[in-house]
Order: sequence, then C-alpha cells, then structure tokens
Amino acid sequence: MKIILDPGSTHCGKWEYIQELIDLAKESGADSIKFQLFKNNENGNIEFPRELWFQTVEYARSKDLDIFASVFDEEAIDLIVASGIKKIKLAYSQNFNLRLIKKAKKHGLEIWASGDWENYPNYASKKLYCIPKYPVKTKYLFPNIDESFDGISCHLLWPFNKEIPRDIEYIEFHFTLNHDEIGVPDHWFALSPKELREAIQCLKKQ
Repeated sequence: MKIILDPGSTHCGKWEYIQELIDLAKESGADSIKFQLFKNNENGNIEFPRELWFQTVEYARSKDLDIFASVFDEEAIDLIVASGIKKIKLAYSQNFNLRLIKKAKKHGLEIWASGDWENYPNYASKKLYCIPKYPVKTKYLFPNIDESFDGISCHLLWPFNKEIPRDIEYIEFHFTLNHDEIGVPDHWFALSPKELREAIQCLKKQ
C-alpha cells in the first residue's frame, strides 16, 4: 500500500512549515506528498505560495520523496511541467474541468482523480474513491473497491485503519504540524504527527 499525504493549507504559506511537512512525511514513512495549487483572493495564507514551488520540489526530491500537486487552473499545470513532474491530481470538484484535462493531456501528464460512483472520472490514469466530506465524522464502511478504483482519498478521522480495505494500492489523507497558531480550515481534522505515525505504521502492516 502506497501512502500519499496532503497537507492542505496547513503550510500557512510559510517556507519553514513546508519544509517541516516534507520532513514529517518522509520521517513517517509516506511515499508521496501532494500539495494543492489553488488560488484564494480572500485568504492568501491558505494558498500554496507558487514562488516557492520549485524549491519545494527540490527539497522533496532531496529527501527522496515523491511530490506532485492537485491543480485548479492552467497556470498550475505550467508549474508542474516546468518542474519536471509527470503527474497531477484533479480534486473531486475538478473532475470534469475540460480545460485542465485537455492541457494535462497535451503535456503528456498522468492524471489522477478522486471520484465516487456518481462522479466517475473515466479518463483518469489512477482513480481514488473519495468521500466528498471534510471530514467523515461517523464510522463509514467503504464500498467494495474493485478494479474500477486504485485506492482511496480518505477524509476519515483517526483511528480509521479498520475501515480501510486491505487490497487497495493507494491511500491519501490529510496531515498537519503541531503548531497552535495554524488556523487554516483543514488543520483541525488533519492527522497530527503522532496520529500520522500511528496510521502509517498500521497501514503498512496490512
């Protein structure tokens, strides 16, 4: 099982937090880290600072950690291509953004997507079953993940290992740092460093 970690906006736009997140992902045993390249004009500190993208990629690679990103506009795809990354992720809300799909295919990028039975991304190279809620507060029994899906984009609160099918190839979930001043919306339900280590240890044993 391959572990993909998404820090959401918990980097708070700070280079030192980005470094800490990459260090934590590597130290915890994750296989990939995936940032989100969206724009928010009202709250800049939840955006990933695009001027830091290239040094972020370089830093992740120096740790021998796979890195890619969810994209929400064509400029983000340009950043991905320029940094030599060969894949992107489309969030649940972007599954049928034809401009993004067309541009990604033009550049020969592998497209990963999150979907469910009603929002099914047939074009994707890798498909992750997604519960489009943040987070899922109650026990959730995943449907049988057959060959239609390659893994799960998980928004469960920890502990969640008992709900995860054992035969999936990929699982993606959110994580954060132990900093009290992190006030972004996705901090409170993301896995803490301690929870992250516990989760990966459990999942890797399956």
